[in-house]
Order: sequence, then structure tokens, then C-alpha cells
Amino acid sequence: MFCRFQIRSTEIQRITRVSDTNCIWELRMDRNSFAMLCELLKTRCGLLDDGNVTIEEQVATFVNILAHHTKNTSIQVRFYRPGETINRYVDRVLRTLLHLEDVLFVKPTPVPDDCTDSKWRWFKVV
Repeated sequence: MFCRFQIRSTEIQRITRVSDTNCIWELRMDRNSFAMLCELLKTRCGLLDDGNVTIEEQVATFVNILAHHTKNTSIQVRFYRPGETINRYVDRVLRTLLHLEDVLFVKPTPVPDDCTDSKWRWFKVV
């Protein structure tokens, strides 16, 4: 049991705390952005450690799956977690991110009719 915990914490430390290069390679964001995302999910949406999986591991698992289009089985091997646990925490992080829709996602603005940019003329609704 202790060996699994040590492997998990070492993997999270390697991904998120060793260097920006490694964090960008693994999560497609630097360490500062990752820390801000974890803090935002914790303070604004109430994402919590549950005693078994830390917030950093939950978010790193979620972002790693998105960043690399990784299958659940690959994450199971990497973090020594059962598939159901990974699914549960990915779902939890996704739900908390959706609560931050107004903060994280930019609302699109329509292109005005009198726009002079030539690239938009092909998209004009007739």
C-alpha cells in the first residue's frame, strides 16, 4: 500500500513540480497555470481532496487524458489506480470545470454586417 502511494506522489511531483518543460510536455500548461487552475477549482467550485486522491492528481489525470487523448487503461497503469476511480475523478473535475464556464470560456461576438475584413465575406449569411 505504501509503495503505491509513494509511486503516485512521485509521479505527480515529477509532472507538476520538477520543471516547466516537463509540466508543459505532460499537461500542455506550465506549473503556474496548473497551480492556478487547481486553486480556482478548489476555491470557486469546491473541488476537494477526499483523502485518497489529491486535487493535483485529479486535475493532472483529467488534463493528461485531454492533452494526449490517453485511454483510461494507460492512466490506470501510470497512477496505479483502478479504472472506476479514474472515471469518477475525471467526471468530478469535468463537472467543476463546467461550473466555471462563465470564467474560463470566452463568449463569441458576432461579425458585424459592415465588416471590411475580406476573410469574413465568405461566411456571410444570405
